[in-house]
Amino acid sequence: MPGIQKVFRTRACIAGLSLFASAFAVDANDMRVIKVLESCLSPDGRLSVAKIRRDDGNTFAFIDSSTYRLLGDVLSASDTRDISNIAMLASWNEDKSKVAVLIHYGTKGSAIKIFVKDPGGAFNPVRFDWPDAISVFEKLKHVKLAVRAAAGAPEDTLGPWITKDVICLNAGDARTIEGVNKHVFVRFKVRVKNRRAKIIDASPFGIFSDQKASEYLENIGSRYWHIPEESQ
Repeated sequence: MPGIQKVFRTRACIAGLSLFASAFAVDANDMRVIKVLESCLSPDGRLSVAKIRRDDGNTFAFIDSSTYRLLGDVLSASDTRDISNIAMLASWNEDKSKVAVLIHYGTKGSAIKIFVKDPGGAFNPVRFDWPDAISVFEKLKHVKLAVRAAAGAPEDTLGPWITKDVICLNAGDARTIEGVNKHVFVRFKVRVKNRRAKIIDASPFGIFSDQKASEYLENIGSRYWHIPEESQ
């Protein structure tokens, strides 16, 4: 699928500086910044997620892109153990007080986590269990899908923040049956308040062919699901 075609000039400049800086490891006590993820930069480039090497293993954490100050873990060392190709993408709200992160765990699946900033500037995860696309689709459509037992892959996506506290997200699932791919999606509106996230609306889409699924994803915008190779 095509990558991001349009990037704001200011963001591109900041991203370039951050990636240049991330080529150099930075020590701070027991940690080392390995790489700043361009795909997780805030719109002004001041915040991002970085891959961190600690004594107990590799982690991913929010950082200040200019000072490399750690601002809370996205994944701990135990979360990343035995997984070598984790990739991430972020969607920030307008004042950078909340952020949703799409996490690809190599070939083991994906999930979306939501974080809120505390008074000290650190980001903390909210209570939110990422829903299963097929289960929600079946419930909303009052059907049972034959695709459940088939081999497949997640097609979850981020989306824009509609307000400071509400974000659009998509849970997606692709299954292969007799050589034919089937895709289902559920679009959620999620309200984030304090340390809790609540689904306030859900709409099912599908069952789609490969072409229809590609059109659906393109309508969402590739910036919400395509992770550039340099950020993997």
